[in-house]
Amino acid sequence: FPSHDTDNYDNSDCWVVKLNNLGETIWSKTYGGSKWDGANCIRKTLDGGYIMIGYTYSDDLDVSYHRGTLASSDVWVVKLDSSGTLLWEKTYGGTDNEIGYSISTTTDGGYILAAKTASENDQISNLKGLESTWIVKIDSVGNLQWENTYGGTKVEIPYSVIQTTDNWYAFTGMSTSTDGDVWNHLGSSGSDMWVVRLSDILSVEDKEEKEISILPNPSQGIFELKLDHVESSIFITNFLGQTLHSFHTTNKTLQLDLTHLAPGVYSLIIKNQLGNQSTKKLIIE
Repeated sequence: FPSHDTDNYDNSDCWVVKLNNLGETIWSKTYGGSKWDGANCIRKTLDGGYIMIGYTYSDDLDVSYHRGTLASSDVWVVKLDSSGTLLWEKTYGGTDNEIGYSISTTTDGGYILAAKTASENDQISNLKGLESTWIVKIDSVGNLQWENTYGGTKVEIPYSVIQTTDNWYAFTGMSTSTDGDVWNHLGSSGSDMWVVRLSDILSVEDKEEKEISILPNPSQGIFELKLDHVESSIFITNFLGQTLHSFHTTNKTLQLDLTHLAPGVYSLIIKNQLGNQSTKKLIIE
């Protein structure tokens, strides 16, 4: 969390305190540069150290690089050893404001992080609205592996992200939009809690399977599918990842009848004979 300790560098720093089981201080350290820096989440890592995420306005001291102007913030990720020594740190974002809110370890030894962004340049490929949820996958030393944005035309902010037990991802936060990736906004104004489950590639569809189409979508429960391979296994899951319907097909075009399911958003998972997997959204009105 931000520190205003007399020993900090300037303005505010990230302050990390290690306590024993009695609440007594084992060690206490600050991290940052000469401007405003803050931490929003810290997790223990498998090597006994810690990974921390927050934001920075600095470009000096502990902060090796700032991506935008010093009037804007970057996502800042810091790796510590078990005694709080800084092992590596990296910034992520574009030229506008980004803030990191949550980070979790992943089964491949890397990390999944959740942030908000107002940029559409540098590392951010697509800004959805005023501020979008930004989900980023990095490897064990902080190299960006992929990223994606989620939201509507207003503001979506994530507060927590995890990797699920089936190696997919889920995040929760707040939403003020009524369009884009947001359905069924519950009020005419204000914000809703927003829970989102993602595939392991954080994409609506596998880019290798560009010829898959679903029409109409949304529908009343009847969908026409066009697949890019003759032989495929089809799975319909709910937002909990539970399989509700599955079958095998050797047709490239087929009709999918889901009128027995309640209105809502479902995942269509397609696994072809080459082992490739694509995930698409199905909306039943």
